[in-house]
Amino acid sequence: MNAASPQLRWLWVSLVVVILDQAAKQVAESQLTPHQPVNLFPFFDWYLTYNTGAAFSFLADAGGWQRWLFTLIAVVISVVIVQWIRKLPAEDTLTAASLCLILGGAIGNLIDRVMLGHVIDYIQVWLGSYPFPAFNIADASISIGAALLILSSFAGIGKAMGAEGVMVSRLEDVGEVLAQAVGAQMKDGKTTIVEIMCTQELGDPFRRDALSKPVRYLDKYKDYV
Repeated sequence: MNAASPQLRWLWVSLVVVILDQAAKQVAESQLTPHQPVNLFPFFDWYLTYNTGAAFSFLADAGGWQRWLFTLIAVVISVVIVQWIRKLPAEDTLTAASLCLILGGAIGNLIDRVMLGHVIDYIQVWLGSYPFPAFNIADASISIGAALLILSSFAGIGKAMGAEGVMVSRLEDVGEVLAQAVGAQMKDGKTTIVEIMCTQELGDPFRRDALSKPVRYLDKYKDYV
């Protein structure tokens, strides 16, 4: 692991999910009869079934092509997630943990799909008189990870809303302010919103002609940044 990828340390979460998922599937196949529910609670059954579709039996009734489609999707998603985790800043642990949960679930079901041609499901939850589609630990991990990912995005928005603001109105101050903002972000994870005032000296970076010719305005700052 290098300094540019500190969040890869969270990959142990993915490993734990895969191990638990595969172990539970082995136990379910050895102890349960397919399509014979074993009631544990009024709303919860152990229910062994084989899913050729995606999570929660999506496209389970397709003609077989979905096996390779979902295999390809899972491989691509796994690669994208690992690259995403590698690029996360050290302080963004919630996003890293949520992505590792999703990754672990994706790999857990990918193993089934490649080795067996189907995914082993063994949990069924009842919503009143309606049975929710059977799922497994991998599916649950993906769902929890997705929920945490959404939560982390809201946390990031909240952090930005609470950021310190700095207004710049003089050309000679632009470089110093930007350097301080970058330093605070790198050192303390502190977000600074830099607002450039629309003065005669700086021009208006949001004017229509400024947007069409941004280099003309950015050139003003090159000696200061």
